[in-house]
Amino acid sequence: MSHLTAPRHHLNDYEHAIDRLVNVIAFIAPLSSLPQIIEIWFIDNNAHGVSLVTWSLFVVMSTVWLFYGLVHKQRPIIVSNVLWIIAQGLVVIGALRFDLDWL
Repeated sequence: MSHLTAPRHHLNDYEHAIDRLVNVIAFIAPLSSLPQIIEIWFIDNNAHGVSLVTWSLFVVMSTVWLFYGLVHKQRPIIVSNVLWIIAQGLVVIGALRFDLDWL
């Protein structure tokens, strides 16, 4: 056995830890949009300064990743992108609802 190759049972421990971490991050990362959502929907009722094009592209990209996760049956990708689509969608809807200056 090469000195660079770790025994397989040690890799399984790391893989399980990484899997747990990815599952947590898949849930927590989309929450990073909450300040923007709260600002738009509950504080200002204004989406001035929010790029409708950018946030719409985020929704499109998350949708593609969601399909990828579904095809490959990757739970963290599915969970994360469903939550991203909801969060990003709320920003897009807020931009449409409260700031129509982009028209």
